[in-house]
Amino acid sequence: MLDDAYDLLVVGEGPGGCAAAIWAARHDLSAAIVAAPPGRTERRGLELELGVEPLLWHLGLLEEALARGLLSAPSARGGWSEGRRFRLSQLEGERPWAPLRDFMLERAAELGVNVLRPARAKRAMRRRSGRVVGVDTELGPVIAELTLDAAGGRRWLAAQLGVAAPAGPGFFLVGDAAGEGGDPPAGVMRAMISGIKAAELSDKLLHDETSEPQATAEHRSLLERLRGRGVAPRLQPSPV
Repeated sequence: MLDDAYDLLVVGEGPGGCAAAIWAARHDLSAAIVAAPPGRTERRGLELELGVEPLLWHLGLLEEALARGLLSAPSARGGWSEGRRFRLSQLEGERPWAPLRDFMLERAAELGVNVLRPARAKRAMRRRSGRVVGVDTELGPVIAELTLDAAGGRRWLAAQLGVAAPAGPGFFLVGDAAGEGGDPPAGVMRAMISGIKAAELSDKLLHDETSEPQATAEHRSLLERLRGRGVAPRLQPSPV
């Protein structure tokens, strides 16, 4: 039985979950990832789009990812613009997500994130008030102040709770887990943005810098922007 209480518990090792856990660890939050066996929850054919590079920079991972060739494609051009913004101007060929996922899980573990793998989330744990306080897994219960569902389009946590909202007492939904019926897949970039911002809101909640209704409203607004025009919010850089 796992009886350690975390600040942040992430269900799923998708782009949003990996990004959220790494951001949390870099900002001194204790975090764990419940990672299913490979292939159980991952959407096949997931590829890296233009725009992933600045997000990796915010997480302190860009230089190493480039050095490892994880962002390479048969034809890719890019560089830094004024203001330290990385722009990839041309991309031809596929850039699969899976190698970057493995790197991010490895880096998360090095930063102190407890990567529970292989494991499967069985049920959400709630107080009588309905507040989510963690997840019961194949390895036992994992207790946390806040839980993020990043397990993909099956919307595992929303189905468990019977809710349509992308956030609520003790939880956030990110990436495809925050999608609604008929929504196209979030993709790596939008999933990472939603994960990072959910981690930022979690940090504010844990430090009493915002309220849950305010955090829920801000998260919902972000997801609407991402679904609409794809406007990326200003991200808070991670300390390296």
